Amino acid sequence: MKCIWFVLLVEVMSVVDSYRALTNGGSYELSLSSKKDKTKAEVGYMMCLPKAPDYVNATARPSNPSLPHKFNVTILEIKRGSFIVEIERVDQATGWDRMLITVDWFSYIIGTNVKLSHDHE
Repeated sequence: MKCIWFVLLVEVMSVVDSYRALTNGGSYELSLSSKKDKTKAEVGYMMCLPKAPDYVNATARPSNPSLPHKFNVTILEIKRGSFIVEIERVDQATGWDRMLITVDWFSYIIGTNVKLSHDHE
C-alpha cells in the first residue's frame, strides 16, 4: 500500500512540476541619449523563450556607477524575443547625453508545459 501511495505522489508531483512557471532574468546594456526626460528602447532577452513572457519587470541604471542619473522603467510591450520600455529620468526633468544604461530584467511565463534542458524522459 505504501508503494502505491508513493507512485501516486510521484505522478502528481510530475504533473504539477510540468506546469511550473518558467522564470528568467538578465541584464542588457544600451547606448542611449535623450533630449527629453523620456525615451523608448527595445531590450533583448538574449535567450530563446518558448513564448512571450506573461510578465516582465525591469529597472535601469547608468552602467557607470559614478553617474548620478536615476531612471524609472515602464514596460510598453512584451514580445517573444524582446520587450519595449520607456525609460524616464527621474532625478531631473531633463534629458541626458549619450551613455551606457544597463537594464536589469526579470520575466516569467505562467503554466509552461515545457521540458527544460535538465528534464529527461
